[in-house]
Order: sequence, then C-alpha cells, then structure tokens
Amino acid sequence: MGDQHFASGRLFEAELLYKTVLRADPLNSHALHQLGLINNRLGRAEEAAELIARAIELDSNNPAAYANLGMVLLALGRLDEAQAACKAAISLNPLLINAYKNLGVILASKGEREAALEAYHQAINLDPEPPDVTLLASIGDLLEDLKRMDEAIISRKMAMMVAPTSAEAASRLGETLYRAGNSSEAFSAFRAALDIDPSWTRAAVDLCWKQRFACEWQTLDLDDKRILDLCRDGTGVSPPHPFALLTLPMGLQDRLEIARAWSEQYRIPPQEQLHTPTRKRQAAHRDRIRVGYLSSDYKNHATAYLISELIERHDRSQFEIIGYSTGPDDGSPSRDRLVRAFDKFIDLRNTSDRSAARIIYDDQLDILVDLKGHTQDAKTQILAWRPCGIQVNYLGYPGTMGAEFIDYIIGDSVVIPDEHRAYYSEKVVYLPGSYQPNDSKRSISKTPDRAECGLPAEGFVFCCFNDSYKLTSTFFDIWMRLLLAVPGSVLWLIDANPQAKANLRNEAAHRGVDPDRLVFAPKIGVSDHLARHRLADLFLDTLPVNAHTTASDALWAELPVVTCLGDEFHGRVAASLLNAIGMEELITNSLEEYEALALKLATDTEELSRIKQSLTRNRLTTPLFDIVTYTKNLERLYLDMFASREADIASA
Repeated sequence: MGDQHFASGRLFEAELLYKTVLRADPLNSHALHQLGLINNRLGRAEEAAELIARAIELDSNNPAAYANLGMVLLALGRLDEAQAACKAAISLNPLLINAYKNLGVILASKGEREAALEAYHQAINLDPEPPDVTLLASIGDLLEDLKRMDEAIISRKMAMMVAPTSAEAASRLGETLYRAGNSSEAFSAFRAALDIDPSWTRAAVDLCWKQRFACEWQTLDLDDKRILDLCRDGTGVSPPHPFALLTLPMGLQDRLEIARAWSEQYRIPPQEQLHTPTRKRQAAHRDRIRVGYLSSDYKNHATAYLISELIERHDRSQFEIIGYSTGPDDGSPSRDRLVRAFDKFIDLRNTSDRSAARIIYDDQLDILVDLKGHTQDAKTQILAWRPCGIQVNYLGYPGTMGAEFIDYIIGDSVVIPDEHRAYYSEKVVYLPGSYQPNDSKRSISKTPDRAECGLPAEGFVFCCFNDSYKLTSTFFDIWMRLLLAVPGSVLWLIDANPQAKANLRNEAAHRGVDPDRLVFAPKIGVSDHLARHRLADLFLDTLPVNAHTTASDALWAELPVVTCLGDEFHGRVAASLLNAIGMEELITNSLEEYEALALKLATDTEELSRIKQSLTRNRLTTPLFDIVTYTKNLERLYLDMFASREADIASA
C-alpha cells in the first residue's frame, strides 16, 4: 500500500504506511529506502540521507539505494560521498541507467565536465531509443560550458527531434543558438517555442532580453506586451526573471508583483527555516557586530570594483566582516584584494544551498548582506533558508526582491523617493548622498591618443559605454539627431557583440547618419577603460535603465554625464550619483530637456568647459567618492538594524 501511494504521489499517506511497517519490522530496508525518498522529496535531505544509508547497511546489494543516496548527498553538498555512492551503484549493476544519470549530475556539480559527459553518454548508450530529452538537455548544457557550441547545437536539435512539441526544447535551442552568435535562428527558435506553447514565459523573456542585447528593436513593443500580459493575467508557465524585465515599461506595482512571484519559488516553510524571529544572539559576549556579505561576484566584476575599499575601511573595532563567495575564483587582482580585505573569506561555490545556509547560520552572523538580489548567478535559496536574523538587499539589484526573508533594502532619497516605499517588500533605509559606494583607489592609466581608440583627430565625441541591452530606439533617435546637428561629431559605444554592432550601424543608416560616425570600443582592463573616457566630451545616459557603475566610472574620469530621471530605481541611479557629486544641473526630467541639454553642451564650448571644471572641482570634495564618510554612514545603518532587532527580541 505504501508503494502504491508513493507511486501516485500521495507522499504523506505513504510516509505513514512505511512508518507503520518499520514499527513492526525496524530492519525492513525497503521501507527505510522509500521513507528516505519521501523525505528527500519533501526537502528533508539530511533525514533522507540517514534513512537511505540505514537501508544500505541492511541491504548492501541494492544499487538503486546507492544511486538515490548519491543524489541526496549532492543536495547536501557532500559531493565526494555522492560520487562514491553512484560508483558503488554502478559496480553492483553496470546497466543501471539512473546511476549514470546521477553520476553525471554530481560530476557536473564538481566542475568535472568531461567526466560528466562520459557518464551521460553511457546512460544514453544503455537506452538509446529514443534518447532521453532531459539527458540531451544536460549534455547540451555541458557542451556549452566547454565552448563546444556546434556539438551543443546538435544536442539541442536532437532534443527537438525527440520532442517536437516541447516548448522547453525549442527555447533551449534558441538560447544555445544565441550564445553561438546566430541571433536570427535563435529568435526563430524562441518564436517556435511560443507557437508550441504561448504561455512559455522563459521563451518570451529570452526573446525580448536577447533582442535587446542584439539591438534588434523592430518587434519589441509587441514582444514586451506579450510578457506583460502573461504576468498580469497569471497564464505564464513560470514566473519571469525580474532582472530581464528591467527594460520593460511597467508600473511599480507590476514590478513588485513580479519580484514576489519570482521569490515565492524559493520559499521555505517557517518551521524549517534556520533562524526564528525571537532567536537571541548566540554570542552575546561578542563586542563586535558580525556582518556577512554574500555574492558570486568577488572577481573581475562591477560589484567588486565598487565595494573593495568599503570592505577594507569597515571599522574593525565595531564590526567583524565575513565574505561568502558563491562564484568562481578568476584569479584576478580584484578577487585577491577582496579575499585579503575580509576578516574571513569562505568559498561556497561547491556547496548546496542548504549546506551553505547552515554554514552561514553556524557563523552566528548578526547581519547578512546580499550583494546579488535578482541578478545572474544569485543564490536566493540560501537566503530563503533564513541563516541570519537580519537580511539585507544591497547594491547588486536595483529594486525590491519581493521576498519575506529579506528585511531591508539600502537606498537613497533619489533612487527610492518616499512615495515609492510602498512598492518595496523590504523596509527601506536611506544613506545620505548616493546609495552606491565607490573605490577612491581606482587607478587611471595614461590617456591614449584618439587614433589608438579609432576616434577622428577632430570633432565632438558623444559616448555611452552602457551595455547594449540598455540602448533603445527612442534614445538612439535622439543620439542620431545630435550627430546630425553637430557636424563632425561621433558616437562612441561599447563593442558589446557583433549582432549589436551590425544592427546599430544599420539603424544609423536608416536615420540618415553615416554608420562610420559610430565608433565601437573593445572591452579592455579597468584602468585603461577609465583612461579612454578622457577622450570623450559628453556621456549620454539611457532609460529605462540608467548607467550605474558605468556612470560613476565616467564621473571618476571627469567626464560629464547627462541623464534623464526615470520612474523607477534602475532609471534613477545616474541622477543619484550626479546629486551626490553636486552636478544636479546635468539631471533632466524629460526627453526634450535631455536632448536640449546635450545639444547645448555640444555646441557651447564655454558652457561645457564650465561643467567640466565644476566636475573636476567636485570630484574629491563631495560625497560621491568620499568612501570614508560613506562607510561610517553605512555602519550607522547596520547599528540601527542591530539595535532594532535586539529591541524586538527583548519585547517579544
């Protein structure tokens, strides 16, 4: 009866029956094994591992138990033990397909991609007709990681042949084609996925998101509307990723609901969370507040550039600072600097989410700061386990996380004006000046010659070094009008990808502008990138997503930034930075004002000179790059958070 309930998905009924069996026969290995599987499905991995291990002790010749133990141990982050369990299963039964599948997953988690591929192929060889679609998807993922894109595309197309009505298979094919540089076929694959299933949210989001990276704007209005309709009427198969929707025009309430839907998938029942609302500080004798920073970007990344000096300057008489890394070690100077800056640095990249949360919990933090939010490679599930009593959304994501397990968001009065606070699930706390920290130690290389950067010897240089997904047809229209109005001028952009470069040249030609007046800057090292800003005359910002680190880079290099104030956090960052550096005159409130100001500065030499002199004068005398004062202000917020929680516990 227990087996019947288990097979039909009635887990709680099956659990009761297996426990009844074990009361009568405590040595029944089958009941222990099945009970372990139930615990695993219910998210109780530690109990599951213990039960399956007991079943193996009673029956060491059960290969399925070893294979299942491997997957449970993988969930617990015990990768070597998981691998050993799957190999034991294979030694008992070399024909057990699931053992090879599980071994492939474990090896992939360990970063042993070639070995994982071999395990997956062995599973397919054992049951080749037809190939397992899930296995083909996993093989495609590994081949992409190994940069074997032609083989990855073949794997994706095989999956489409096996499952021609699978929207997921078509969507994955589109993702791989795009990464291989074939954007037109990729967009066709995304549309094919939506033809199969119009509610397949992932394909709808990918289509819009990747068209923006490619600066392919022709159908974006219709494609954006499809996503918004899926979100608003609740017909989407899955919630869309909030970051990918930052470029979509929507209201603050929509933004909050989308964030809530995304965070809901990580929700852990309160009784299973590690921290409880009334849990007292375990180490009350400590005289310092213990703050942890969680990120996957302790590497050559914008977040690392911004926070390095902040971490170094934290007052160690009041705070102990721990770094938790979930991303790769790229061996960069940025990584090395941060590892040295933290009092303790813990690498969690090969640790399961639950195990990582347990490690953080055991460190007895007072405050856990998430530097990722809803961005790529975020580890939101770790936060959902509630490893700390105070959890903070800071810096990495420009918006609300919509999560019950995040207590605070750190902003400023520009990015989150008082009237916007109702649209944040977190309690909003404010820093004076800008919310963004900056490293005052960033070096700037020697300024290159114009010719070295592909710029003409003479003429005004407009620039925008924002990533290509932030560029829009609306702002490109303005920029082309500026080029036509300022003879000899050029527009300097980042060479983000070949598709964007080709499309932008075509868009310029369609607007009557010689495509050669667009100059594309290759990606280079930070110091050299900062140095080349000095060849530009004016930085032109974008909406709905502003320049963020890109804007502070320009201001650090003393390049004026003209921005237009947006309606949401991600469209108000440049204004926040300009406000903090005392250059409010560069903030406009409409597209007409934006265009008029940019044109005035490009044609009025004296006015532009005055602006540049003000920026040079303000750079080191205003709050934006005063990291010493910034750090003290942030620490006051941490002290207030800590005091508030202590008061809540005392009154509970």
